[in-house]
Order: sequence, then structure tokens, then C-alpha cells
Amino acid sequence: MSRRRAAGALLAGALVPGSGHLVVGARSTGAPLTALSAGLLLSAVLLVARLASSPLDAVAFGAATDGLGIAGIAAVAWLLYVAAVTADLVRRLRMRSAAPRRLSLAAVAVLVIPALACGAISASAFTGRGIVSSVFGGDAGLEAHDGRYNILVVGADRAPGRSIVQPDSITVVSVDARTGRTAVIGVDRTTQNFPYPAGSVMAAQFPSGNRCLSGCHLNYTYQYGVEHPDLWPDSPDAGLTALTEAVEGYTGLSMSGHVYVELDAFIRLIDALGGVTVDVQAEVPRIGVPDVGSDELSVAGPPIEPGVQHMDGETALWFARSRYASSNADRMQRQSCIQQALLKQLDPGTALSVFLSLAGTTEGLSTDLSPAGLGTLAALAEGARSQPLDRVELTKPLVQPLQPDLDIVAGAIRSAVHPGSDAAAPAGPADSSPPASGGLGAILAEGAGDEGSASAQPVCSVP
Repeated sequence: MSRRRAAGALLAGALVPGSGHLVVGARSTGAPLTALSAGLLLSAVLLVARLASSPLDAVAFGAATDGLGIAGIAAVAWLLYVAAVTADLVRRLRMRSAAPRRLSLAAVAVLVIPALACGAISASAFTGRGIVSSVFGGDAGLEAHDGRYNILVVGADRAPGRSIVQPDSITVVSVDARTGRTAVIGVDRTTQNFPYPAGSVMAAQFPSGNRCLSGCHLNYTYQYGVEHPDLWPDSPDAGLTALTEAVEGYTGLSMSGHVYVELDAFIRLIDALGGVTVDVQAEVPRIGVPDVGSDELSVAGPPIEPGVQHMDGETALWFARSRYASSNADRMQRQSCIQQALLKQLDPGTALSVFLSLAGTTEGLSTDLSPAGLGTLAALAEGARSQPLDRVELTKPLVQPLQPDLDIVAGAIRSAVHPGSDAAAPAGPADSSPPASGGLGAILAEGAGDEGSASAQPVCSVP
């Protein structure tokens, strides 16, 4: 047999196992093997084409640990199948060739092609499976409350020099379970003097609710949970569980799950997405809090200038977090712009590819959502992109964080989650119960304990 024919048989057999047998005339073996191989390859091509054309199917498949595991096992099984068929082909060629050693070396060289392809597929599948398992650790299904999925999104600060982790950004993303229309509710981290939900662990510990003059901001609840994990023995993260109870008590919304992102993970996410575009209305300094042990402010670089800015992860973080010459309400407004930009610029397929590209760098990113619920959320997210994003900021001037009017809070939330309804925010006070000690009214009148009122003009928008 000529070397050219033998080489052609090996190459054909590596690409479509069984076709090499047909080249050398072994039709009784080659025909069924070729038919089987062609059917398997066609199925794989159709699956890839379906996932490529349907981002929602891609998200559902990528979010399923079983699906990724099966893909990895299938790639390994295909490689073993190709190797076995090629070995049989080499055995037949050796009997017809004067150079069996060269044939064996050629077979090994040809097998590099499917080996590289299958190795890349299996490695990607098992890596993705590990990421999904490590981040999406919840085992409960996604549960709607009053026809909505309410997701608590927490941005936490693990800055150098801090002995504790503090939630820096607290947001409730409320999604209509039927239409996908989304309302984003910004919760001021300095909020205090509100009730805990009946029957919760926090309510059992503090029957009068969150009542004090200072030192009981809503975001401190996270640290309380961290310091008392025995109160939530079944929770993998007592801090987030405690914070969830606090947010539920304040907003009156039951959470379907949470997403937790630390600052370093936020930078990696934004960079992996290729950045976000925001129209900056006022200059934002890159000036941080005083260094530990000194009173000097840390200057990280030039300010973020007004105008349409395409921000990388580090710039977006400064934009969302800068405190210098700014109020807490302004910071919440800037954080809102980043969130709106992400929703507008991100589709489910891109989100999945970005998430899987973060292999090995998911530290600081976690959720109690299960993989089973991601397909549902992805479908709703696709619908949300074509609808208005309803937003309410529970901070000044609408709400006084230190002594919030709970009727106004409830009305504002109703208006956000049911736009167009008659749920106008009431003007009267909701909770006349006094705080633990007197003098809070005077403190509020002087504006102490907060970072100032919101700016008269919007500080940013999304182009």
C-alpha cells in the first residue's frame, strides 16, 4: 500500500472514525463505524449551533453542572473512541505495509488533532462545572414572592486595614416573574430605626427592631451575623443571612436569593465585560478615605472628568465608591448608573461567556442561587432589556436614613414594583415608636450622622 494512501486513511479516520477503514477497503467494519461517527458529529454540530443561536439555551446549559459534566465526559469518551478505531486501522495497515514503525508514528501524530480538540473541550467543561459549583452553591429552587423574584445584591468592602467586611452597596433587584420588567431599589447602608420581619432570628434577638441613635446602621447587621453564626446554624454565611433579614424587614419584600460581590471581584467582572459606558455629569475625584494611622487622604490619580466615559473596572469602582466632596445619596446614584449600564449593555450570552472566562478568579463572588434558577433569570433578563428600568433610592431627599418614614418607604417600593398604579408614596409618618434614647430629632435636623443631601442635579446617566 502506498504511503500516501495510508496517510490519507489515518487522517480521514482521525476526523471521522471509520472512514479510514473505507479508504483501505475494509467496508464491513468501516461502514457502520462511519455511520455512527457521522451521526455523533452531526448531533454535536447541531447542539453547538443551537447554543450559539440561543443565548438563553446557552445560559441554561452552561449553568447546569450536569450538562457541563456530561460535555466533559463526552469529549473524553470521543477521544478514546477515536484512539480505539485508529488502533484497529493501524493494525490493518501494518499487515499491508513494509514500514509498520512509521505507520505507528504517523498514527500518533494524526491523533494529536482530536486530542487537542477534546482536551480543550473537556478542560473547559470541567473548569466551568467547578466554577458553577463553587459560586452557585444553593440547592433550593428559585422562589417567586407575590409574583416577583427579589434578589439582594451586596457590594462588600474588604479594604486593607479594616478588621471587618462592610457591605458598601445594598440593592434589591426585583424582577416581575412573568414579564421580566425590573425594579431596582437602592437601600442606604446607613439606614437605622426599622423593624425586623416577624418570626426572623433578628426579631427574636431584637423584638423592638433596629432602634438606636448611632452604631446600628443597616450594613452593620452583616458583622452581627458573622459574630453570631450559632444563631443561623444551617446558613453557610450567617452575615448575609442576617443582612437579608434586615433588608426584608425594612423593605417589606421577601428575598428569593442574594448575590455577594467584593470590590476586587467587581473590578475583574467589569474588565471581563470590556468596561461600561456612563455619561458623567460632575467630576468625581479619585480620593479615598484617610490612610490607617494618619489623617491624610489617599489620592489614586486624576479625577474622572465629566462627559461620556468608557470605564474599566478600576475606574468604575472609583466612580461608584468615591466619597470625597460627595454625599451618600450621590454615591448611590452613581452606583445606580453602573447597574443600569450593565443591564443595558449586557446580554445573557455575553454574561455566560464572561463568567466562564473568570476561571480560577471567582474569589469574592458568591450567591445562594442554584444553577437550576439561572435559566429562568436569563430569560427574564432578556425581556427586561427591552423595558424601562424602574428605580427608587431609599435615601435623601425621599427618605431620612436615620429615622425613615416607613409609609413613604412602602409607597415608594410599591410605585417601583407596580409602575403606573395608584401606589403613591404617602406623606405621613409610618412609625411613631421612638428610638432607644431621646434627641434623635435634633440630630436629624442638624444633618449629623449622614454624608449630606443629594445633589440638586443628576450626577450621571446612561447613554
